[in-house]
Amino acid sequence: GDPITVTLHWQVGAPLAADYSATVQLFDDAGEKLAQSDHRPGGAFYPTSLWKPGEVLLDRHTLTLPAGAQPARMLLGFYDADQSLLDPPMELPLAP
Repeated sequence: GDPITVTLHWQVGAPLAADYSATVQLFDDAGEKLAQSDHRPGGAFYPTSLWKPGEVLLDRHTLTLPAGAQPARMLLGFYDADQSLLDPPMELPLAP
């Protein structure tokens, strides 16, 4: 039940046409979602539409897992105001 922090480093490859939100989701071995964090990286002052190619931006997400839960994989993605994904989400296995 303790909060954990996931720190992401986004490297900008090309200008982004919209202001996106980032999602971080943790799942167990059975595919059940354990925790989720969504927000706009850069906040209101530096939204993704202002990001410049070559920049690396830091994005921290705090998630609280249920007591005793063991996350097995993490899903990362960007979506716009219409809930449309920028690209397919990235899925990362987590070591036990």
